[in-house]
Amino acid sequence: MFHSGSSVYPHFAFSDNIAQPANDLAPDPSDADSFNILPVDDINSAFPMGIPSAADEIWNLLSQDLLPDSHSLHASPNFLAELGISADPLFQLRGDSAAEYLQKDNQASPHSELLLDRPDFEGPSLATDGIPPDTQGTFALSMTNTMIKQMSASRPQDVAPLTAETLALCLNIFWTRVWPTYPMIHPSTFSLGTTSAPLLLSMIALGSLSLQNKEIRRQGEYLWKLVNRSIQNNWEQMIESRGPYDPCKGVQLIQTLALSLIYAATSADNSIVNAACISIASGFRWARLAGTLRPENTNRSLILQPGEELDEFGLNNRWRQWASLEDLKRTLTTIYLLDCCLALISDSPSYAKHLSNPVGNIWDDEATYLAKNPNQWRLAIEASRDKVPILSLLPAEHIYQYLVDRDTASDPDLARVPMMNRQTILAGLTALVLEAEQAGSTHSILGSAQLSSIDSALVRFHSIFLNHTTDPRSKSVLIGQWHHTAILLGYTISRRKGLSGSSLWSNPLGRHLLLHANAIRHNSESIHIGRAKVAHLVQIQTLYMAAVVYLDYVAAHHSIKGYSSLNAYSLNQETDWENLNSALGTCICHDNPSTLSVSPHLAAAINFLASDAIPTVSGLPLGSQDIDPLIMVLSGLGQIYPLARDSADKLRISAGSARE
Repeated sequence: MFHSGSSVYPHFAFSDNIAQPANDLAPDPSDADSFNILPVDDINSAFPMGIPSAADEIWNLLSQDLLPDSHSLHASPNFLAELGISADPLFQLRGDSAAEYLQKDNQASPHSELLLDRPDFEGPSLATDGIPPDTQGTFALSMTNTMIKQMSASRPQDVAPLTAETLALCLNIFWTRVWPTYPMIHPSTFSLGTTSAPLLLSMIALGSLSLQNKEIRRQGEYLWKLVNRSIQNNWEQMIESRGPYDPCKGVQLIQTLALSLIYAATSADNSIVNAACISIASGFRWARLAGTLRPENTNRSLILQPGEELDEFGLNNRWRQWASLEDLKRTLTTIYLLDCCLALISDSPSYAKHLSNPVGNIWDDEATYLAKNPNQWRLAIEASRDKVPILSLLPAEHIYQYLVDRDTASDPDLARVPMMNRQTILAGLTALVLEAEQAGSTHSILGSAQLSSIDSALVRFHSIFLNHTTDPRSKSVLIGQWHHTAILLGYTISRRKGLSGSSLWSNPLGRHLLLHANAIRHNSESIHIGRAKVAHLVQIQTLYMAAVVYLDYVAAHHSIKGYSSLNAYSLNQETDWENLNSALGTCICHDNPSTLSVSPHLAAAINFLASDAIPTVSGLPLGSQDIDPLIMVLSGLGQIYPLARDSADKLRISAGSARE
């Protein structure tokens, strides 16, 4: 139960065992440096060489209403007074002509290596030409003084005015830490001057999460609320906006929605989560009205075909059109995933029709997406063409059919479906489980309205995708998400069978849930919190769910009697999931499996499921102390994500109660 009073989790048997934290409970103190989080008490210390010119440009564009959809943030032209930003024009920006853009695009990059894992990646260049250095030096001080004088009464009085350097810092953090985890804005074609004001503020709000400065985080939260109000009240105007290379109208509105939902899905504030649920319900309607869900718009092929030749101007246009389309597909794919994430942490249902998802696969090649100019893009396409599946334009709705199909002929092609699309497919299966839990049955293409059909689809998913995921970070995220879905399915099946408490944990189904939770515990060791990029938000839910399973088991086994090493099963060993799935499914859907023709390791796991053996960790019976590693990782994630901190606090109290 991520949010007290609003969750689908109270419907499950384990919810009453999770205590709520006291209001004055502070998270465990931790060294921010150990988690590679930027502690900023003095903003100027983040800019030892002086305020970057990007700060001037951001401030100037916002303060003069120069960005698209600026006025959508408020009914009056002076909406930025709410942020304390002056509306007095200070600088005249010089727009780049198409020829200048083309010339810059074709300049050789000083960095040829890939950027997603580089800690020094600074995102697109935002420097402004033609601003006098002496003006830059006095800019922040003069604007801060002007801000203080122009603060609007509608702005909460406990939120300090924003400064130019704060905006620039948060935007820089977005590009260096947040964007690599959620790459939905093409960095090489990104233009600050053509970015809508709500989208820019959403980027800044997300960047604020990675700073260990409470005031900046509160400013980021206020920015989020301002943007959310903007898109709810002014979507009819925003949806009409269309860039010169966009495949349809409303692209930046959908991008703003996606970034807003990421922020909300990591929040511990119920009001933000509930507002986001309203936004996502509206968002799918906006997407349909804008045409972003039409196959002729979304699934066009703009990749250069073998032997296709274009002149310099045509190649530049094709590259920019492809980048805009790729951003749209990545954005829509992320929204489908976030739809499920928000459904898990709120009272709201899953609003997306996952089994009718028309969005095709993204082009999952880092070098192609990060190409800095059209020529680099063309070369990257040729180098990556063999890595992209033949099914690259196949809508997600068709992949579900493959998961229930016994024909494995297409498995090699499916195995190359991109990571973002895999997560969305798995989120669709999770949404079916939630639907079954809420409605009592599953009405879908997945068989005779039976949960066993979802179980079979999960088995196929593991075989096709997890066994063919080579990137360690991607595999860590996907493994946790898969086990999380299997646990949700298991709890739903247990409710159908009337199993709870000791009757559940003495049943093979409950013991199967323990193995899934244990797999998440093992997987948590691969979550590198100290990396330059932030962890994926789905890892919060997977860690929390594993801890819930452990606590549910411990609550039903306050004391272990008759324990001996001869009657124990060590959870220190990892499970052979591929073969266990083949023998039993993900949640015991096959009866009385034979252990005669399996390996001793797999036979031991099957015997554990069917016996009364005591699960142990490091030689001791499984207890509340064994969720401490999960709490530790959640606390680390809590340095960035409020929801993770809140989840760790709840688990810490529950574990303490279980030890009394």
